Amino acid sequence: MKKTVRILIIGLLLVISCREKPKAIIEKPISDFNLNTDLVEFKERMTELDTIRVSFDHSICEYQGYERLEITKFGDSIRVRSEYQNHDEKNAEWKTLYEEHIVLRDTTWGFGSFIARNDSLIDSIPSKYSRMVISDGKGLISYSTKGLSQALAFLRDYHLTMKELNDPKGFIYGYSEEEMEEFRKNFKQ
Repeated sequence: MKKTVRILIIGLLLVISCREKPKAIIEKPISDFNLNTDLVEFKERMTELDTIRVSFDHSICEYQGYERLEITKFGDSIRVRSEYQNHDEKNAEWKTLYEEHIVLRDTTWGFGSFIARNDSLIDSIPSKYSRMVISDGKGLISYSTKGLSQALAFLRDYHLTMKELNDPKGFIYGYSEEEMEEFRKNFKQ
């Protein structure tokens, strides 16, 4: 009888120990970043899970140029990567213009302020004529201008904002007044 009890106990222990243990539920972190409500304060609101993509149309009259920005967060900094495509070139490929890392407390680059200043240009329905489109994989915001005057004003505002971050010397963000004055002096000679 003792032998039978021991065998039953050992058998019971084996069954209990061999039983499949429930796996720990691994929850994937999710971001609560909302493009429509958090874009103006994106530096503070986005997480390392978020990526904001900006497509900007620099085209005016007969010139065609496009820029793509990718904005991501890494710890206490934001990375901004810019690529440009110039359709005036024979081989219009996307080329990396720059990659900048800025600290979250940076007050030099006012992209959020640019967004707030131009909220009247937001389209309810994006179109192929959108001047700027911003997406985060979950949402999309489209900005359109009406007429050449509004397009030029929006383009100038964007250029001045982007020059705060990086200035590839007149390439796509235009020339400063000082650079234009220098150009005029050299042109007259």
